[in-house]
Amino acid sequence: MVIHFNDLSGNSTAGVENDSSVTTVNAIDNWWGSASGPQNATNLNGTASPVTANVNVLPELTAPPVATLDVATDGTDAGNCEVGACATIGYALSQAPVGGTIDVGPGPLTSRNSSSGTR
Repeated sequence: MVIHFNDLSGNSTAGVENDSSVTTVNAIDNWWGSASGPQNATNLNGTASPVTANVNVLPELTAPPVATLDVATDGTDAGNCEVGACATIGYALSQAPVGGTIDVGPGPLTSRNSSSGTR
């Protein structure tokens, strides 16, 4: 199992619980609720959501993950596109936070904006 770029904070029992003693869960690059990381047998000073044994958490995010915006044929270029999809890649680029992700859905997309570069 692979779990990446999620906000797993606020879990008192376990941010990730692995009941298997033979399989390791790949849970790197997640936010656990504190820069000290999740509490577990190898990180006793962690103050964030705990994890059980056989969960690989390193490296971990030191801040919550940034937004992911979607682009779809039925999207609308209005607002910040965090609730509904954007209609064009150019508009999504203009709304994406620094380090954000833009997922482009299948189908023919009409380019109404011209954009290049990264944010």
